[in-house]
Amino acid sequence: MTNDIPDSLFKRMLLASQYRILSHLDTTCADFWRGAAERTVQGWPVEDLPDAEIILAYQGDALTRSDQQFVLDALNVFELLQDGIAQGYKPKRPNGFTAFPGFDGNNESKLLNYARHAVEQEHRFESVERSADDFNAHMPTAELYQRMISTWERHGRSYRIDQSLFDALIDAQIHPSMARHAD
Repeated sequence: MTNDIPDSLFKRMLLASQYRILSHLDTTCADFWRGAAERTVQGWPVEDLPDAEIILAYQGDALTRSDQQFVLDALNVFELLQDGIAQGYKPKRPNGFTAFPGFDGNNESKLLNYARHAVEQEHRFESVERSADDFNAHMPTAELYQRMISTWERHGRSYRIDQSLFDALIDAQIHPSMARHAD
């Protein structure tokens, strides 16, 4: 006879215990958490447990290291642009911008959530001015940032801004299909 607890049983025991603890900590929702503990013990489907659908949705489109690096690179680019403004550089195009717009909450939510986490939880890039306090650009921005990051990479990923890099980053904001109309 063995004393090993099967993984699936152990996970349910642990989760039920966590829900019971929450029933004591979150007294306004104590009945909800006791019910969740009961459903867990009774072996209800995982989808019926609190937050399971949200977690399962994130697993389907999980944040990768590459995604994290992309967000950090985008924030770096905007930090550089803002350093350029502090040094007196001005966008040569009237539609050039230096405030970080964020990511699209509908289509780039994992990137938006990581940007928010990096700034608010990890306290990185706190000085980067944003267009939206909630990091939601309300339009897709990843393609724009990829063009700007590629430009930054062609300039050696320098963490020091000069007029040439500043102008190149502003120019990268223009979609290639519109470049001939922007001049």
